[in-house]
Amino acid sequence: MKKYDAFDFFFDKIKDDKDYIKLEGEDFYYKVTFNTFIAFYENLSSSEAYDLEIKKSFNKLKRENDLLGIYDLIKKEYLYRYIKIDVKSTEFPKLLNRVMLLPLRQTVYETMISVLSTLNSFGYHLVSLYKNKISFETPISLMEDEFAFSNYSAIDNYLIDIIDLKSVTLWYDYGEDWKFKITFKDYIYKDEFIPFDILKFKGNGIIEDNKFILYDYQNGNLNEEYKDYIEEFNDNDLEKLKEKSYNDYDLLLKAYAGIKEEFEE
Repeated sequence: MKKYDAFDFFFDKIKDDKDYIKLEGEDFYYKVTFNTFIAFYENLSSSEAYDLEIKKSFNKLKRENDLLGIYDLIKKEYLYRYIKIDVKSTEFPKLLNRVMLLPLRQTVYETMISVLSTLNSFGYHLVSLYKNKISFETPISLMEDEFAFSNYSAIDNYLIDIIDLKSVTLWYDYGEDWKFKITFKDYIYKDEFIPFDILKFKGNGIIEDNKFILYDYQNGNLNEEYKDYIEEFNDNDLEKLKEKSYNDYDLLLKAYAGIKEEFEE
C-alpha cells in the first residue's frame, strides 16, 4: 500500500464524515483533522510508534490493503484516545502540580492553554512551550513580543508531533519566570470528548506578580499579611478548580490567539 493512496482516501472520507461535523459544527475545517491523521499514520509507520499494540493492528491492516480499517483505527485514536500528563512547577514541585488528561489530537496551542487554564493565570503575560531548541509561541506572543525567540506559532502544530520528546516546559510571564515541566505518561480511552480533565492537583495556582509569597511559604518565612493568599492557594476543592479552569480555557484560548474583541467582551 502506498501511503499517498491512504492519504487520498483519508482526505475524501474526513470531509464528509458526519461524526466530525457533529463534533466540530457545520463550519468544521477538515484539513486540521486530515493533518492529524497523517501524523498518526506516519507515527504508526515509524520504528518508534507511540503504541506498539496499535502499530501491530495498523501493520496488519496495511498488509491487507484495508484502507477503511486504517481509517477507522485512526479515527478511534483521534476521537477518544487521551494521554495522561504530569505538570510540576520547576521551583515548587511539591506545592504546585497537576495530573491531567489531554486528548491525543489536541494541538500544541490547546495543550499550552489547557495547562495554563488550570493554574489560576490571569492571562496578562506572554506564554510559550519549549524543549531544547524547539519552541512554540502563541500568535499574540509573536505579534507583541519584540524579544520573541521562536518562529513557530503554536496554533499551527499538533501534539502528536511532539510526543516523542517525552516532556516539554511551559513558560509563563517571562519576567517573573513561572516554568512548569510537562511529562507525557500513559494513554487511555474515553467515551466522550472533553478538552482536558484534571485528575488531581496540589496548589490552587499561580500567585500573579507575587511569586515571593510562595518562596516565603516554602521556606517557612511567611508574613502574616499574606496568610489569605496561602489559604486560597491551598484550597483543595477539585470540582471548583475544574469549573474555573474550563471557564478560563475558553477565555485564554481566544486571548492568546489575538482575538481581543471577543476576550474583552
